[in-house]
Amino acid sequence: MTVSSEKTVKYKLALGFLLVIVLYISFGVIFLREVHTLENLIKMIYEHPLVVSNAALNAGINMTKMHRSMKDVILSSSLDELETVSNEVNKQEQLVYEHLDVIKGMIIGTEGRNLEKSARQLFADWKPIREEVFLLFHAGRRDEAASIT
Repeated sequence: MTVSSEKTVKYKLALGFLLVIVLYISFGVIFLREVHTLENLIKMIYEHPLVVSNAALNAGINMTKMHRSMKDVILSSSLDELETVSNEVNKQEQLVYEHLDVIKGMIIGTEGRNLEKSARQLFADWKPIREEVFLLFHAGRRDEAASIT
């Protein structure tokens, strides 16, 4: 072999090796971009429904806690106990509205939005009934308050 053919072979070998490295790096970059895209899609598919369903579940739990607290109104024997129960009901009410806001912000589709609006309206319609229980209790009409509860 001559010196020029050796240089040509070395040059071709170096060029081939460089080409393999460039291909390897480019496939790695493309792979990482696709994995990142797949990760985002999985998060969107997995987390979105869970956020909405967890918010709905927590709203239901807080409504149940409010209902239980309303029963405690009837059992309270002093104004301090009544004030404590009233504060607990107000706290739970605020939490329900926070969960309904999460649902409103994250829900997809008209059926889901209509369901959220309906749940919010039913919950808002329950407030005058709760207030009536407190008013009847303050008026000393425990039996009527108990029948409403």
